[in-house]
Amino acid sequence: MGTFQCIEPNMKPFLDKLGANLRKAISEILQVDDVHTKFHYRVIENDGEFYFLLLEQNVADEYTVCHCFFTDPVDRTVDQYRYESISLKTVHLLSQFSVETGLTC
Repeated sequence: MGTFQCIEPNMKPFLDKLGANLRKAISEILQVDDVHTKFHYRVIENDGEFYFLLLEQNVADEYTVCHCFFTDPVDRTVDQYRYESISLKTVHLLSQFSVETGLTC
């Protein structure tokens, strides 16, 4: 199984706020049976929406994938989330492109 590293020191309060379906989806990704895989994550709360950002790094196969989960900020009683998966290289290319075009968040 891959190793797991938490960026923030005390994530439990944030993780407890995530719905069961989201926690299940995250745990399924973490079940990788590969000693060369490392995971790094960060949870961000912004205007009632939770962002769970998970980096999956495999040194042997030379790839890093960004798994991005987003909760529904409007209705906390519904266990829904959105998910995007994108390579770290593509994230860097998008970042460079947005800088070149002058776009900001």
